[in-house]
Amino acid sequence: MVTRIAICDDEKLVCMNLEKLLRASLPPGEKYIIELFNTGEQLVYAYAEKNRAYDLIFLDIQMPVMDGLEAGKRIREIDKDVTIVILTNYVQYSLQAYAIHPYHYLLKPIQEQPVINLVRQISAGQKHKSSEYLNLSVPGNFIRIAYSSILFIESNKQKAHIHTVQRTVPVYKKLSEIMPLLDERYIQSHKSFIVNIDYMDSINPHFVSINLLYCDRPIPISKGMKKNFIIKLREYIDFYQPM
Repeated sequence: MVTRIAICDDEKLVCMNLEKLLRASLPPGEKYIIELFNTGEQLVYAYAEKNRAYDLIFLDIQMPVMDGLEAGKRIREIDKDVTIVILTNYVQYSLQAYAIHPYHYLLKPIQEQPVINLVRQISAGQKHKSSEYLNLSVPGNFIRIAYSSILFIESNKQKAHIHTVQRTVPVYKKLSEIMPLLDERYIQSHKSFIVNIDYMDSINPHFVSINLLYCDRPIPISKGMKKNFIIKLREYIDFYQPM
């Protein structure tokens, strides 16, 4: 498991300093990738257009054009679970940042001991958190999606589209490569579709209907996969129904 960290601050020296402190504080033997951004726009673009995903973001509040508050709000629209740590010169900004649900605050100038304490605290939580995500490595990118947010996955030749409650994420993967990474709530209904049963509203002999709040299109059930789909569905319902 590789932990991905983003540092976003318009002061390059702050970014480089924090990166240095992080590398000295991170647990040895674990893999980390740290990326630096100098504007809120760059960070949001990485999320929205490049489908990047991070486990931890250090985000400066005061930046020109798109400040940290606006960047944080846009990131929260895409990723409600990422851990955000606010970088600020002033304590009063902590109240304004409440809307983006930060995990913690670091006051500038950033000191070594608060970073060490914070990294230890976050690392303990991340070990549990990593099991809650679908992690996909694709050429030039790493994608992390919360299992609980996936509605269904659709395949089109060599490309899969992962439809979530927030967005649709395209990946160059076959369904046969993704299916082993999923748990029993995901059932293949068709050669081109995998459905998350937790979002199923209804089923008929030919289609599955997903919760209309998120999806208004029926998901097909192919003749060849119908029997296995029904068996898997019954097993899932029987196992999880209240005793």
